[in-house]
Amino acid sequence: MGKKYNTVLGMVNEISEDKDFNKSLEKEIKGRQISKTLFSMRCKRGLTQSQLAEKAHFSQGKISKIEKSFDTDLTMKDLAAYCSALNMRI
Repeated sequence: MGKKYNTVLGMVNEISEDKDFNKSLEKEIKGRQISKTLFSMRCKRGLTQSQLAEKAHFSQGKISKIEKSFDTDLTMKDLAAYCSALNMRI
């Protein structure tokens, strides 16, 4: 059996010799912590993007964009509506 890694970044750092790529990937992963958490919360509730979009009064495309966004690109209005649709407060 192969080696197990705790994170994708840990695996890439060990197998990749391209330090610029490794730094770029680390920045990409760390810059999307909120959006990854939102995606995870939606999935844990068993909702599709379309179902959440209906609850948040967004389009499915807007939900997709939020879940792919860099954290710095998210607005408080979008976060509040997304979380409200999941019966959560921020």
